[in-house]
Amino acid sequence: MSAPVARAIALSRGEALAKCALGGSVLCVDSANCAPPDMMPYRVLNPFTLHQACIPVPEQPHFARSVEGIWQGLKLVNGSVDFTMFREPARKRPNDAARTMPDYDYAESRFAYGAQTLDVVAARLLVYLPSYLYVLRCFVPDVLVEVFADALVEGRMVVFYDWDANFNIHDSTASFSHSALLAAWANGTLLSDYLTSASSAAQALGRELAPAFKNLLSNDRISEVVRRRLCAYAHP
Repeated sequence: MSAPVARAIALSRGEALAKCALGGSVLCVDSANCAPPDMMPYRVLNPFTLHQACIPVPEQPHFARSVEGIWQGLKLVNGSVDFTMFREPARKRPNDAARTMPDYDYAESRFAYGAQTLDVVAARLLVYLPSYLYVLRCFVPDVLVEVFADALVEGRMVVFYDWDANFNIHDSTASFSHSALLAAWANGTLLSDYLTSASSAAQALGRELAPAFKNLLSNDRISEVVRRRLCAYAHP
């Protein structure tokens, strides 16, 4: 006997809510700040979530309590970073009012990376990606990993969605959706989807991708559980 294995996808909020409203064999995972109370088990996947343990800040001798705190803290706003973001609840920099100004251009955002400066795409690859993957490796509980794996093995599509709808890490015109990383994690494609781009971004700075970063990209916690479940089907 073999079990059908479904796939995970990332959808825009509107598309996901419409799909989930139809019911059927779908596991809906809303990790946005505005997610309803029944989605609270997935709150750990939200980049704004404050963790008791600390996340290493790329190229800094600091640790942070949230992925978003790292992202906002390393962002250069008027030429300055804000390392208080590493410890406090993250907030947008610049604020929403400043983002409505005619001279604001999201694609022109810049980030500190040690003594170097990154554009928004390179920062996604070298700052956001390892920080978020660290959370997936270290802070997501086993019980949640098993929920995702069981859904896939049972043939249920896993739909990840949050507030943003840009699933292309190279598209600098809009904020990147972390749901794209969640779908790749569930599908076991993090390494194939992001290793080349992350390595190229590092090489552009005269660096090599750290082994620890590559290990995070190799995170297959969900795939390992899927394999165990399939083995159980094959050898009852």
